[in-house]
Amino acid sequence: MDTYETKTGLDRDKLAKMMTDETWLTARKAKDLGFIDEVVTGSGKKPGVMDLSAGFVNCLTSYKHVPEDLMKNLVQPLQQSTAQSEPSEEERRLRDLVKLLK
Repeated sequence: MDTYETKTGLDRDKLAKMMTDETWLTARKAKDLGFIDEVVTGSGKKPGVMDLSAGFVNCLTSYKHVPEDLMKNLVQPLQQSTAQSEPSEEERRLRDLVKLLK
């Protein structure tokens, strides 16, 4: 908490509320609030569907307030892979993890 307070200049009560509420920030908002120093952009391509990894999905299962757009980007590849062929064991496991997040 001390590091966040020093870095952002936000008071402890505000930071504690953000943590309790599981506040998710865009890169721009994180910069505006002082959590980061700069936003590094990629190739300029419009963000698309994320690569799905078991570790990433598993990490999200511990949160209550995962942003809706993030969830859409996780669910879409699973739906596409199902339409293309019979899902692998890993795809079934990931699909089950995503369902837990809904």
